[in-house]
Amino acid sequence: LACNSICENCVDVCPNRANLAIEVPGLQKHQIIHVDSMCNACGNCKSFCPYDSAPYLEKFTLFASEADLGNSKNDGFTVYDRATGACKVRVFGLLHDYVPDKGFKNVPEKIGRLISAVIHNYAYLL
Repeated sequence: LACNSICENCVDVCPNRANLAIEVPGLQKHQIIHVDSMCNACGNCKSFCPYDSAPYLEKFTLFASEADLGNSKNDGFTVYDRATGACKVRVFGLLHDYVPDKGFKNVPEKIGRLISAVIHNYAYLL
């Protein structure tokens, strides 16, 4: 979730707008989320990152389906029940079931807040 400053180069240079800066309640800075279905892995975000990162591979990723999540190594999530917000989440390489706003048992609080923000405030991405 962290870049060393509010850089957002990866957001600006992505030709597909696959990296988005979103506001997450409780966190001071915008957070960058990678939207897998919008990315063609061109590497622009990697080329322009001043922190020697590859945002399309390293940023927390929103996946369109469980199959897409399963076919990637990125940490991220997919919402499989929009009514409840139930998600499948990969954190530190491990898969967990997660329902936002029900506590942070296996999901770090900042990640949980990010997921909740996407579901509640950026539902058009789902």
